[in-house]
Amino acid sequence: MREKPTKKAPGREVNDPENPPLTAEQLEHLREGIPNTRAIRRRLEMTQEEFADAFGFSLSSIRHQEQGRHAPDEDTLAYLRTIARKTATLPELRREHHAELSTEEAADVLDVSRSFLVRLLDEGKIPCCEVGKHGSQRRVSFVDLMRYRRSIDRDRLAALEELTAQAQELDMGYEPDPPPRAKDD
Repeated sequence: MREKPTKKAPGREVNDPENPPLTAEQLEHLREGIPNTRAIRRRLEMTQEEFADAFGFSLSSIRHQEQGRHAPDEDTLAYLRTIARKTATLPELRREHHAELSTEEAADVLDVSRSFLVRLLDEGKIPCCEVGKHGSQRRVSFVDLMRYRRSIDRDRLAALEELTAQAQELDMGYEPDPPPRAKDD
């Protein structure tokens, strides 16, 4: 008697010559572009909770990324890459909770231009203090900077949800994902 073949999703057969499994080298190449969240967090000497709070991530997403359950989305990847580039300066900032940054350093942390950051300071969107002989230099609190980052992230998410709701109301082809079906046993 022949063995009964097991059911697999189409295109996922192990012996599919058009879709062979990735080699260890190919997998490693794919992972090269993804920052190692755990390594970044440890360089900053932070717990998962501190890292999530400081940079506006959800704790569950940090845990899932570190456990390899899912890869971060594009926006999160860009933000993690920025944090990874700045880890040389961020440990000192995190050790001193009241650290103050120059406008250049603050712009680097937010990954924006210095002129854009100065405009935010002028508009009062991020608090700052003036230092120097004639008050010619500004300093921005790291805590205030992260607070601003979290607020704009919340605003972006709210705007995205509103746009999605409007698109669904106007029947523009953006339907919510259907609820998962119960398995028939």
